[in-house]
Amino acid sequence: MALFGGMEMYVGLLGPFQAGVGEASIVPTAGKPRNLLALFALNPGTLLTNLVITEELWAGHPPRRATSAIHAYVMRLRHALTSALPCHTPERPDAKEILQTVPGGYVLRPGECFASDAAEFRRLVDLGNRRGEVGDRDGAAQLLRAALDLWRGPALADLQPGPVLEREILALEERRRTATERRIALDLELGRHHLVLDELTELTARNRMHEYLHALHMVALQRSGRRTSAIELFERLRRDMEKGLGTEPAAWINQLRLTVLDADANLDNPLPKEIPPVYGDRPAR
Repeated sequence: MALFGGMEMYVGLLGPFQAGVGEASIVPTAGKPRNLLALFALNPGTLLTNLVITEELWAGHPPRRATSAIHAYVMRLRHALTSALPCHTPERPDAKEILQTVPGGYVLRPGECFASDAAEFRRLVDLGNRRGEVGDRDGAAQLLRAALDLWRGPALADLQPGPVLEREILALEERRRTATERRIALDLELGRHHLVLDELTELTARNRMHEYLHALHMVALQRSGRRTSAIELFERLRRDMEKGLGTEPAAWINQLRLTVLDADANLDNPLPKEIPPVYGDRPAR
């Protein structure tokens, strides 16, 4: 468990759900307690109201005794936590202090006995962004790469999430996507176009109308001496957008196409300023 710095409880959210000590899993087998534990693990230190928990577990159609059912699920989790969080202290932690009942709901306060890959991912991404802001592109790329290496697959891949977890998962996946794009852009700025070609080929194949990813891929191809492939990629994007959205690619990426066509153009410098540093399907104009 080196990933979690020797801490005794681990929680893995960036892939199939994991929670336990050593090789012993504490992930509930039943769906609702499982989702509830995942929700607490994603929000340590944050009040989860009965209203929020009810929305997650019953999606707007709660049973008549929803509050009692939530309390029963919390009791199950406390029982598991009692045995799963024995810190190296003379006193065994009290599960009621770890998973606290507060007015209106519950708060997970695991203290030093808890760490999650999602929290580490956010920390590394924030550090990488700060490195990039001060001009340390190599340091920023390394930190973003380390953050992305924590992912084992889609977030909470083996859960059937309710509406609250769905929003949490979407937020995590969006941050993963933006971190990936930022790291690739940094690698291109550092002249590592050969190292990102395979990754960009896969990403643009899976995101066939994502203009920014196609722009990164075009730059990588051009710098690798594959100008024709870069133009063919743009033409595929144009066809897919016309068919799927009924629209043309944005003016900024069409300008990039013209730059790639220019045999005398120099794309060895950082990405052209025409490519906005945003990470949606269509950058802001």
